[in-house]
Amino acid sequence: GDTISEDKRRRSGRPMIKLFTLNDRYRFRRELFGNLDAAMAEALDTLSMMDDIGQARAYLEDDLCWDMTLPEVEEFVVAITPYYSSSRS
Repeated sequence: GDTISEDKRRRSGRPMIKLFTLNDRYRFRRELFGNLDAAMAEALDTLSMMDDIGQARAYLEDDLCWDMTLPEVEEFVVAITPYYSSSRS
């Protein structure tokens, strides 16, 4: 079942979507997820399970096949980076 991922999500204490401003949320969904809420939600879910930003970047590049040199991809990575650093306090 989903129990392990549920635990990890609760431990992290805050949903990843909260890292984005409303404008960023719409923009990233449009530019990176083909305007699909479900695709974005699933990616953020997966990203929230990662241990660090390196794992997250690998997932974006290898699994989602994102071009890591695109400005919107770089901005997305910058936006999610604090999620990992703050959990290490």
